[in-house]
Amino acid sequence: MAVIATGLFIHLTKGQHGTEGIETYAPFSDPVSGDQKCVRCGKAFDVEDARDEYNSEFGGDLDYDENYAGEVCADCAIPDSDGLINQGRAIFMMNGDEDYDDDFVRMYL
Repeated sequence: MAVIATGLFIHLTKGQHGTEGIETYAPFSDPVSGDQKCVRCGKAFDVEDARDEYNSEFGGDLDYDENYAGEVCADCAIPDSDGLINQGRAIFMMNGDEDYDDDFVRMYL
């Protein structure tokens, strides 16, 4: 991790004196709001609407900003997360941690 951080620092300061200009780089900025273009399907979407729809769908168990950071519309994010959840359940079934359903396992693994 330190190597990556050092490389990022060198990249950002290359051609600059000291740390001049570094303060303008904000890798951990506030969540995106407003209109955005989905990186998955390419359609324009409102980030606030996607955030509300996604967070409502998962009842607070998953967080839109934590998982998609305003880059993916709700129409892509929700089925993506559902698929990952179901894949995890299928793995639990294979490990005996959840009742086994052969059709479910075949569908998601």
